[in-house]
Amino acid sequence: MKVKYSQTLSRTSSPGTCNICKSCGLYLNQLPVLDNKKTANIFWVGLSAVQFNEEEEKRPLSSNTRSGALIEEIERPFTNEISFYKTNIVKCLPLKENKIRYPLEHEMEKCFPNFEIELAEQNPSIVFLLGKQVW
Repeated sequence: MKVKYSQTLSRTSSPGTCNICKSCGLYLNQLPVLDNKKTANIFWVGLSAVQFNEEEEKRPLSSNTRSGALIEEIERPFTNEISFYKTNIVKCLPLKENKIRYPLEHEMEKCFPNFEIELAEQNPSIVFLLGKQVW
């Protein structure tokens, strides 16, 4: 995947504060899932959102997933000292025939500017990239 890093990010297009990104169409499956933290020392970056029921709390890397449960266990001893932010490269839900699939390269490329904005706004000390496709 060829992605260019932009030094000039528009604050008005931040995924947490703007209209829903409609560049790839995945928002039709499920609206973008975003963390609500304003500052963070450590970033956890996953690949894409998972499907949520209406009752579930909609957060990236939710503790309802195996990865999210492991991350929560890692964070637990440090929650009073360190702030954590969870996000995904692809904020929406990639589906094929009503089954979750890996995001396509062009979907990751279209969503990457949203990640750049999060990274610039949060300016974390450490970023953990979870998995080969995220790396």
